[in-house]
Amino acid sequence: MNTGKEMKTKNELKKEWHKRCREKTLFCWLCGQLILKESEISVDHVVPQSQGGTNIETNLQPAHTLCNNIRDIMEPDMFRNILQKEYNGDICAWWKVIHEKHLQREK
Repeated sequence: MNTGKEMKTKNELKKEWHKRCREKTLFCWLCGQLILKESEISVDHVVPQSQGGTNIETNLQPAHTLCNNIRDIMEPDMFRNILQKEYNGDICAWWKVIHEKHLQREK
């Protein structure tokens, strides 16, 4: 089905998201918060590539790098529920717990 609209590549989307970030209109699709710095933008796959997801535009969403890293292959709704219930929406608190667990494993 041709909608008359050309699909954007991953790089084209990222450039567009960087522009929107500079205009303060880019939100993380995972946590819902404004992405404040271009360096915080990552391209998240709705269906992870490890589960067969592709780089088509409809499978790519802007996310904070931190949110994307924590989500990994977790379902987006599960990510949001944990973030709200366990960490009151504070992604940095969640990251701190994950980081501390990682450091303990290295010992």
